[in-house]
Amino acid sequence: MEEDAPTPSEPSPESFEGIIQYFDKIDFSDAVVTYSGNTLRAHKIILNGESEFFKEGFYWAV
Repeated sequence: MEEDAPTPSEPSPESFEGIIQYFDKIDFSDAVVTYSGNTLRAHKIILNGESEFFKEGFYWAV
């Protein structure tokens, strides 16, 4: 007999408390965006989730 897979649930705000401290850490950023002479360190997962432009750009970069 197979066991039922766990049902995914919406993440709670508490589940992000442990990782939110890394959001602004340069050591954990994995993308660099340069615009108008400025450089911004970013997270691909955030850029991919919010922008088709970046999603397609990261897809073709691999």
